[in-house]
Amino acid sequence: MTQVIIKPPREPRPYPVPWAESPAITRLARGEVGVAEFWRRVAEHGTPLIEPADDVNDRILTFLWRGERSVFLRANKLAEGELEPVPGTDVRYAAVRVRADWRGSYQLTPAGGKPGPDPLARANLPAPSGPPEKSLAELPDAPAQPWLRRSPDVPAGELGEHTLPSGRRCWAYTPPGHQRGERLPLLVLLDGDGWIGDRDIAATLDNLIAAGRIPRMVAALPDSVSPETRSAELTCRDAFVEFLAGELAPWAEAELGATGDPARTIVAGQSLSGLAAAFTGLRAPARFGNVLSQSGSYWFSGEWLTGEFADAPRGPVRFYLEVGLQEWVILDRTRKLRDVLRRKNYPVHYTEFNGGHDYACWRGGLADGLIALTNTWSARS
Repeated sequence: MTQVIIKPPREPRPYPVPWAESPAITRLARGEVGVAEFWRRVAEHGTPLIEPADDVNDRILTFLWRGERSVFLRANKLAEGELEPVPGTDVRYAAVRVRADWRGSYQLTPAGGKPGPDPLARANLPAPSGPPEKSLAELPDAPAQPWLRRSPDVPAGELGEHTLPSGRRCWAYTPPGHQRGERLPLLVLLDGDGWIGDRDIAATLDNLIAAGRIPRMVAALPDSVSPETRSAELTCRDAFVEFLAGELAPWAEAELGATGDPARTIVAGQSLSGLAAAFTGLRAPARFGNVLSQSGSYWFSGEWLTGEFADAPRGPVRFYLEVGLQEWVILDRTRKLRDVLRRKNYPVHYTEFNGGHDYACWRGGLADGLIALTNTWSARS
């Protein structure tokens, strides 16, 4: 059977790109600031420029390129388009108006080149392997992400690569001082290959544990294998749930000292794996009692999963759902799932962030979700 890659429906942007005028570019175009001085200030502060707007809740975000070639901007779910030249200069720009709590990744593509990070960016987005492919823009009121960067005074756990009995690759995290005889809570983080390398999920877990924000836990991160396999497995497939409950979880119990208690087991994922995490909570509540779903692909099969939750008996599962305000394909669908779950009396922690379908947002939201779910455990023990 030929495998295909499942893609979301093509739904048009429901609102126009919020293009704006940049005060810095206006001053440059009027000759109030020289080109050399302009680039000196850019080098000092980095890009994109963040400037005030007439509303204190908004900012003007200005993306820049230095050179004569045309350049295309793609900012995740925010804006796409050519950078405009400033006549008589080597400056190209695109400015958008955004609320001051926006965060997102973006790429610039010069004519004849490939999409890549902004050479002038303040920060690039870590990649699971190889050099960064995207840059990162964060506005001052974006939600704090204090758990990402490894601190030298925080004890480090171990993240190692393993092979499961079926032959699938899986990464496993064990906390500092882990003893084989311990029985610790279990995190199953789907699309595990997206959370290694410079993305360093171990640093986040180490930081959270050291600060006492989550209990000491082990984590199993199964490989997604390929885009085709990912589409075949993560689209509400009972066989994949059987793999998680029948192979991965028992392996984590035997090899990592994971608990068998569903109330202290979390299945987590983003996008298609966020959909799969929720489906796992529906099908296997006796093993997975906590679902952490970020930007889940709830458009799949005409919102089939939401209907399944509406019709099925309520299981002993807690949910953490989050979705971006710029994710117009899934925003209303996620709200609908939230409402169905609440009507069924599932405990649901729900949050919306000002961003798109973006690891830049998910990496902070994952930590928030772990804190929210595990903070309920004392009441359930």
